[in-house]
Amino acid sequence: MTNAKELLMKNDTKPISDPVDKVVEFIEALKNHMKWTLGNEPGCRKFDVVSDAKDRNKFHLYELYEDEMPS
Repeated sequence: MTNAKELLMKNDTKPISDPVDKVVEFIEALKNHMKWTLGNEPGCRKFDVVSDAKDRNKFHLYELYEDEMPS
């Protein structure tokens, strides 16, 4: 995989007023998107989501593609 391309995104959500329900809902949506991306985006080899340790409204998405980024 010498031509691998990485995509790193930081997603800042709006401040969460009802933290439990909204965070769970957002995480479920991210899980569904991650599964879809891994199954349907050509060349997608890895998709990780990490919550920011200092700010619960921030999530970091990391995607690794075999040779080119999605359009």
